[in-house]
Amino acid sequence: MTQLLLLLPGLDGTGRLFARFLSRFAATAPVEVMAYPPDPRHTLEDLAGLVEARIGTRTASVIAESFSGPVALRVAARRQVALERLALIASFAAPPRSWSLALARLMPLCGLAMIPPPRAVIKATMLNGCDDPGLLAELMAVVRAIPPAVMAARLRIMAGLLDHDLRCAVPVLAIQALRDRIVPARALDQLRRACPRIEERSIDGPHLLLQAEPQSCLALLRPFLS
Repeated sequence: MTQLLLLLPGLDGTGRLFARFLSRFAATAPVEVMAYPPDPRHTLEDLAGLVEARIGTRTASVIAESFSGPVALRVAARRQVALERLALIASFAAPPRSWSLALARLMPLCGLAMIPPPRAVIKATMLNGCDDPGLLAELMAVVRAIPPAVMAARLRIMAGLLDHDLRCAVPVLAIQALRDRIVPARALDQLRRACPRIEERSIDGPHLLLQAEPQSCLALLRPFLS
């Protein structure tokens, strides 16, 4: 079977924010980038099925960013494809901020998602401490292009995560961002329960680690995936 290295996107679902990381990684190994269709009807199971279809009969190692961590863990739990290794970047196996997501379930998310997020809020939460105007501009363009209904649906997926549905028997590398304002450090507790063969590493960077600290991420990913 052909070996595949598959990169799964964060909440935007587009894969458009990986250019800087891929420019460094591509010299080492070919990588395929997954994009999710902007369909608000998609559930966690649907997204897992799309990833499985992309893998097909190949043996795959997966790098999953943030929102895609639970998708990749669901793929692992379903055991429909040959998953060899899984790297989780600033990710989680249960709602990362349970109180805020529980509140979100009670609110009109589509209406909230239609409000354009201010640059200052995006910079503070996603790029905490990273002063890169070019990256911020890329991020704002991607975030503002997400259809409100799709954003709402993905937030509901996060709010409804059940860690007993997310189990992974293959080796896992969990990379934590030390300046993450989206995923708290305690998210590792759920990942440890879901992934008995877990290795944990940390990088001094914001939530968007692959974008803000691509070289540091590569230094950890290369030996794990080789």
